[in-house]
Amino acid sequence: FGMCCGVNPGTERSSDDGEPTGTAGSPILNAIKGENLSDTVCVVVRYSGGIKLGAGGLIRAYGGSARLALRVAPKEILIPRTTLRLVTSSANAGSVYDLVAKANGETGGEEYNAKGEVEMTVVCETSLVDDLTANLRDATRGQITFIEEDNNE
Repeated sequence: FGMCCGVNPGTERSSDDGEPTGTAGSPILNAIKGENLSDTVCVVVRYSGGIKLGAGGLIRAYGGSARLALRVAPKEILIPRTTLRLVTSSANAGSVYDLVAKANGETGGEEYNAKGEVEMTVVCETSLVDDLTANLRDATRGQITFIEEDNNE
């Protein structure tokens, strides 16, 4: 098998599982990297009993099989997203909704309290969090509090 997870730096693992060293896991891992994939696991099963392939043949068989499978496999682009929890005056809710929508984010879990405040959850692309929080501070004239959330999607 071969596995690549994450980027810059990522985690890579492979195993030859009984085949001669470097003839199974490494070619599969190279196929994953050659297709520029991340967060991917590829397993190739070889049924024994047949032609003796030798080291070069095994490398070509495992690497080629992995590459063929990876090329036709469905792919999904995953964009890192961050969840924020915030509290602001309910008078600022419209500005918050507008700015979150402009950042292609989502809002939810709105709760209003007796002090006239709204608490809500905002989810947006991780790369946009700094700009979004700065824009929200500006739009609310600093009348916003961000509550730390530990979960990134």
